[in-house]
Amino acid sequence: MIKKQHVKKYIFAFIIPVATTLLISCSETVKEEKLPAPEVCVYPDAPSTAAPEWICNPSIATGADFTAVGSGKSSSMFLTKQQCLGSARLEMAQMLKTSVDGMFQQYAESTGSDDRETMDQMSKAVTEQLTRATLVGTNSKRIATSPNGTMYCLVAMEISRGKAIRQAATQAAKTSKGNEQALWQKFQAKMSIDEMTRKLEEK
Repeated sequence: MIKKQHVKKYIFAFIIPVATTLLISCSETVKEEKLPAPEVCVYPDAPSTAAPEWICNPSIATGADFTAVGSGKSSSMFLTKQQCLGSARLEMAQMLKTSVDGMFQQYAESTGSDDRETMDQMSKAVTEQLTRATLVGTNSKRIATSPNGTMYCLVAMEISRGKAIRQAATQAAKTSKGNEQALWQKFQAKMSIDEMTRKLEEK
């Protein structure tokens, strides 16, 4: 008759190899988790071709505070570049205009002013100053051409958006005349240009 101790030994001798085999088998079936592939920047007109990162994220390309990307395509290389730079500067001007409109909206809310016509007039004056500054105060930083012949260019303004608007607003106030000058004086009596643009510097 087999003793109980011998039976226990036989059972353990059988269970341990089986358990080990199961553990190894389970570990082999666990698939390695794959991390999602990083997004690759592509040309807007050639989405199957990788593009320089600055086309998708213009702010990372230079140390400039304010950047914009434009594009152009023409049979002439000269015209293509002019279109590209013009498109980028127009994009920058639109972003500045949006900021100016927001600044005057914030002014109206802070001071309780409901004179929409005056706000629009002053916003227009600042935007015109900014448009002139954008044309002369921006530099081309990067250029790339897609496989389809579209040129992309990055332009940058060496000062921040808030500072550019503050300078334009100050200039608009200085060059104002007649009724417009009186409006600026009334306007700044409630809130200075520095106070208005301070929020923009934080963005």
